[in-house]
Amino acid sequence: MRAESNMMLEKANQVYHNKNYSEAIHLYSQLLSDGYEHEVLYYNLGNAYYKTGKTGLAIWCYKKALSIHENNLYSDNLALTEKKISNPIPTLKEIFFVRWWRSVLALQSSNGWAMWALILFLGSIMLMILRKLGKWQGGNLVPTIGLLACSFALLLSYSVHSMKSHAIIIENTMFNGNDRTQSGGISEGIEVTIQSKGKTQALVSLPDGRVGSVPLECLREL
Repeated sequence: MRAESNMMLEKANQVYHNKNYSEAIHLYSQLLSDGYEHEVLYYNLGNAYYKTGKTGLAIWCYKKALSIHENNLYSDNLALTEKKISNPIPTLKEIFFVRWWRSVLALQSSNGWAMWALILFLGSIMLMILRKLGKWQGGNLVPTIGLLACSFALLLSYSVHSMKSHAIIIENTMFNGNDRTQSGGISEGIEVTIQSKGKTQALVSLPDGRVGSVPLECLREL
């Protein structure tokens, strides 16, 4: 299966370099459907979407590539493509504490923070046992700090796990705001936060804080 995927990737790359972007999109998309993921695959697919005028899908691909590996080339192409959004939505500026909290959460995955919690817990328990056996002369403060840090790591793990997912609007559609006066069209390429999903509609929040529903078929989750 791996060999077949590698062969299809080589074929897709060749078609892409030959500027047959529609066929390249088909092959790259098939690879993604088969579970094959790679930053270059997303990057090339994003370029192919860009060349065929599909701004939303191109932005989605560049963001997926960046989620795998930070690369200036990916960032530059993303910034260039975002300029093609016909009606961009300004983002509400977050207070410094919220920005700090988000930056801390981004340091590890949910499992990563859970692993740190386990390490801190086991380390603290070991120090307590060593102290009780007389093999460690430190006070109770260090194990106590370790257990507090363990609790904080667990909080971070839970926070990352419970974070709402983000998505890209992949085609121009209607936004039905909870406040009807805020309803209207929304351009492809806009990133939204998914609050909940139904059978055909998703409740999302826009970068400016408005909340409403959009068709599920117009979303591509990151």
